[in-house]
Amino acid sequence: MRDRFGIVSNCWRVQLDEGASIESLIERGLQLGMRHFELRQGALGDCETEDRFPISDRLGRLASRFPEATFDLAVEMPVVTGAAPIDVNFEARCLAAAVALASPAYEPRPHLRIVDLAGSAVATGADRARSLDALSLLDEKLRGASELSILSLEHSIQPWPQFRELFDEARSAIDLKLCFDPCNLWLFDGGPPVSEIVASIEPEQISMLHVKQRGEDSPGVWPGLEPGALPWPEPIHQLETAGYVGPILFETAPCADVFKQTDANCRQLEEWLRQI
Repeated sequence: MRDRFGIVSNCWRVQLDEGASIESLIERGLQLGMRHFELRQGALGDCETEDRFPISDRLGRLASRFPEATFDLAVEMPVVTGAAPIDVNFEARCLAAAVALASPAYEPRPHLRIVDLAGSAVATGADRARSLDALSLLDEKLRGASELSILSLEHSIQPWPQFRELFDEARSAIDLKLCFDPCNLWLFDGGPPVSEIVASIEPEQISMLHVKQRGEDSPGVWPGLEPGALPWPEPIHQLETAGYVGPILFETAPCADVFKQTDANCRQLEEWLRQI
């Protein structure tokens, strides 16, 4: 069961800040039985520059070192807000890094996951056209490297209904996937109930599911998955019943005993899946 589980590297921020290598942290994750690793901009250790540009040859060595693992590269680009043009050098570095992380032995699919944290407003008018063009161009370049590639967009701080409209519009032209994090639905006020949103998403549209928990009145994420704002395990039960069989990744708060906590989170997730 744990071969569907994974973790986002920003969970390891405490360990990275203390000098641990990203390689050693991946190895510890594999020892827990997890197989999916989202390597997040800002939490790549020595695999990124000081200005948070990924270093593709170092990331490629990770893919070679751990052929049993599946990697995706998660970066920030203003493709939902249309707030600014994408830096062409940064884009090129991200595309090269995503390709380098694709292991030909196990998972030969480059996977670039994007999030837009530039603002809460979803682009309209000329900005929307720029956003859609940017996504189409990213998809074209990624597929130029491999037809098996995956381009994912994470919903984050934008209102879900407006985000969903842009996501669906982009999907009418390209095979864009959704990185779905139900806990992010608490980052804005209002909107449909979580169960309604989950029911509206086709399982095949989802590239990965993020799992974390927060309090009712605080945006801060917790290290564990105890009862809180999000009604776990209902979203997982809904998606699994609908046919979702993809990766489930923890994006919990960093902590000093992260691997002990991650093992506990794995056990909790295993219990939720056994309930179905």
